[in-house]
Amino acid sequence: MKNVAVSTIVAIVVIGYSVASAQEISLATAAEVGISGERLTLIDEFVNRHIEASHFAGAVTLVARRGQIVQFKAFGMQDIEAETPMSKDSIFRFYSMTKPITSVAVMMLFEEGHFLLDEPVSKYLPEFKGLEVGVEEVDEMTGEMVLKTVPAEREVSIRDLLRHTSGLTYGFWALKPSI
Repeated sequence: MKNVAVSTIVAIVVIGYSVASAQEISLATAAEVGISGERLTLIDEFVNRHIEASHFAGAVTLVARRGQIVQFKAFGMQDIEAETPMSKDSIFRFYSMTKPITSVAVMMLFEEGHFLLDEPVSKYLPEFKGLEVGVEEVDEMTGEMVLKTVPAEREVSIRDLLRHTSGLTYGFWALKPSI
């Protein structure tokens, strides 16, 4: 869970900072662009709570709407050992960041009204129709755990993909399939 939070924050920061660097963006108050200033404080609380719990050392957040930045802050430490505070222009390494970046792009399309989050993925990718899911069972003959596939109770939704609750996994996570 903590890696998801860190990855999401880093992705938002990098994308937001890239946008801010690439074009002239002006500062605005939350109310000027239709964002709740009270809700923005929840970002600060979230980041500070995770820094205090040592889930990560620091973070940079950027919230922009309608081409205007309403929040751009640095929190915590960039380097704990060197006691270097986080700065707005800190550099973050990207490792396997396609999921958060893709999620941001998907949410931008959602915001524009191109789809609903609870629509089945198969509406756009027919290959997702009629998926089966793995269920672990004890093989009665051997007593070992095996993976049996059964039809899914419902289709995978776009929301499931964004929450990483679709059930999709890498093959190496599976137990031995039953015959």
